[in-house]
Amino acid sequence: MKGYLVSTKLEKNNNAGSKAKQDIEAILFKAGLEKLSLVIPTNRVGRVLYAIRIWKKVFNGLNEGLIVVQYPLYSKVITKQLVKEAGKRPNVKIVAIVHDIESLRIDVNHEDAINTEIDLLNGFDFLIVHNTKMKSWLIENGLTIPSEVLGAFDYLSDFSVPIQRKSGNVVNFAGNLAKSSFLTKITSTDVKYHIYGPNPQKYSTALAYKGIYSPEQLSEQFVSGYGLAWDGDSITTCSGVYGEYLKINNPHKVSLYIRSGLPVIVWDDSAMSDWVQKNDLGLSVSSLAELGDIISGVTDHQYQIYTENARVVAQRMQQGLYIREAFTKLLKNQSIILENYNG
Repeated sequence: MKGYLVSTKLEKNNNAGSKAKQDIEAILFKAGLEKLSLVIPTNRVGRVLYAIRIWKKVFNGLNEGLIVVQYPLYSKVITKQLVKEAGKRPNVKIVAIVHDIESLRIDVNHEDAINTEIDLLNGFDFLIVHNTKMKSWLIENGLTIPSEVLGAFDYLSDFSVPIQRKSGNVVNFAGNLAKSSFLTKITSTDVKYHIYGPNPQKYSTALAYKGIYSPEQLSEQFVSGYGLAWDGDSITTCSGVYGEYLKINNPHKVSLYIRSGLPVIVWDDSAMSDWVQKNDLGLSVSSLAELGDIISGVTDHQYQIYTENARVVAQRMQQGLYIREAFTKLLKNQSIILENYNG
């Protein structure tokens, strides 16, 4: 049996998609999976016609194999048609590498949307999900198919992690600043915040806006301190839809910080809190209000332990070990042998 990875991009759009998806493509193609390219129409009506035509073309003569997709695709109708066509072929199996649970990320209380999405996911044969908390949440909400846990997103980069990072009270934050409304609530100057990304808002003097950089450039900008993964509209907890989502989600920015050699700061009720603590990669806190006192209590020796551990994990991310190990474990547990996979 051969393995195939679906590579998607929007028609008339040179953007190759998110870095997380690009990196997984690069890693799994290097491991031997064959490429199935999809150029998806931007027009909604066009997508319906395309969905029917493209999968029939893809599956023409393909009666056996393992097809890997990165979920969500650009289109639900294309996803549904994939599941439908694959279901007609008992020797074709499909794996979804989950990047987002859209129904939970967009509206945490929309039960109908959650049920619809779980039904769609159950159309696949197997999943690779972010972490054990996401896996448990999916099962509790009706997932019935087998799944493996990723652990953390890999992060490919040419950046060389410094032997040592400077400690101190600098906290770096990168992301879409329009939805990071908690930043506007920060007033204490006990911590110096360096923030990066589009759509900056009006902030107190405790925050210094540093501009917009590509993922490849960001690592060069981080000089000292920590990388912050926080969301919502409050500094005392991660609140709202985005805050709730952190309870099952692996923010890609955590991998950015670690790959850059920075210790991280995460919410203690987030899905990544256990992983950060287990690997001794930084701080797990309940609130940003006392962050100055917490950081000042970190000795230089402890900070260097954080950075040394970050270097080790950064090497794993650069080698693509998280997705490779999760995918290999899935194949082993499901007794699937791929002749073109050397992961």
